[in-house]
Amino acid sequence: MLRIIGPLRMQQRVESREGKRRKGQRMATIEPVFGSVLNYFGMSRSNAKGKQAAHKMMLNLL
Repeated sequence: MLRIIGPLRMQQRVESREGKRRKGQRMATIEPVFGSVLNYFGMSRSNAKGKQAAHKMMLNLL
């Protein structure tokens, strides 16, 4: 059995039906928030992982 690794595996995941659904959901819910933060708060990079870290980072921006 041929094992698919790296970028090819990720490409297959994104191009699957579930991957397309999740990508559309992300574009509708998360990406507009990032755009607002970039435009109005001047944030250029985020290393936060998880809700608590992201919340803490946003409080520091205000």
